[in-house]
Amino acid sequence: MEFLQGCSPYESDALRAMLAVAKGTTSAESMPQYDRTAINRYLNFGCDKETGGVEAIREHRQSRSLELMKTVSQYVGKEDIINITSVLLSISSDKKDIENIVSNLPKMQTATTLNTVSGTPSNNAPSK
Repeated sequence: MEFLQGCSPYESDALRAMLAVAKGTTSAESMPQYDRTAINRYLNFGCDKETGGVEAIREHRQSRSLELMKTVSQYVGKEDIINITSVLLSISSDKKDIENIVSNLPKMQTATTLNTVSGTPSNNAPSK
């Protein structure tokens, strides 16, 4: 339980999917959609409209892939890292996934947008 509490958002599901790759039960081509979605959620975490274009998002996703590889490497052998790296590079740089992300990214949340109800700032919104 302590391990799960130390995970960042979406990390435990992404780790589960990567452990399935290490175990040999799935690959980039045969991965169930729910696992691919879990990995994409992890890779996209922290992105918003202000992140930038396709290249900035690809860079963010590849940086997150490296973080995930470092974490999963604690639980698998060296030979499994090659398969995991291959799958993560494939998913993190997938053109279709990145284009989908760019078109669906939320706007950056600010204190004002978090405290807004029906387009009118609440009394708790910070003044400018």
